[in-house]
Amino acid sequence: SEESERNIVIGNAEALPASLFPEAVAYVALGHLHKPQQVASQARIRYSGSPLPLSFAEVNYPHQVLLVSFEGEQLARIESLPVPRAVEMIRVGRAPLAEVITQLEALPTIGLFSENLPWLEVRVLLDEPLPDLRQRIETAITGKACRLVRIASEYAGRRGETDSEVLVGLDQINPQELFARAWEEQFGNPPDEQALDDFATLLQQVEFASDEVGQ
Repeated sequence: SEESERNIVIGNAEALPASLFPEAVAYVALGHLHKPQQVASQARIRYSGSPLPLSFAEVNYPHQVLLVSFEGEQLARIESLPVPRAVEMIRVGRAPLAEVITQLEALPTIGLFSENLPWLEVRVLLDEPLPDLRQRIETAITGKACRLVRIASEYAGRRGETDSEVLVGLDQINPQELFARAWEEQFGNPPDEQALDDFATLLQQVEFASDEVGQ
């Protein structure tokens, strides 16, 4: 998930090989990554994924827990148990405002029961800031069966005469990407692997220090 995870550096490495777990280990349950997945196509090495969505980036993840059964020391079977979602999540966009408004106006209206209305995230592509953006979106969803949780705006900008890029808000850029952009702007080249590793180590130290202060 681009919005809910952070890199963990172990021995200056962000990733370790699946060969770390020998065949004698019947099952390896890994954590931290939110998307369910096997490692190296091996059913015995898995991330079960987060049981609940922790951001709108995970709206299409199959949230689950895994029931793992053994026969003696051997892995017998793995069963996925879906976790019901208490509140549905709707993600509209990323698209120009006119298209977003059309999609919002097509959402179902509130019926007789308004409990547990779906959460709504709206992602809009803009040519320039719009002071009344929230008002336009709220007007479009008046009477709709949803609760507006987040509006994410992205602005189209120009870099040079021929190259273009999308500029996004700081809340949509992870620290690693922001560091890479700043490095390339300063030095004219992307950061090398050593610079990225050093930054990841520094970031982890800062985040852990912040967690301790918060506690």
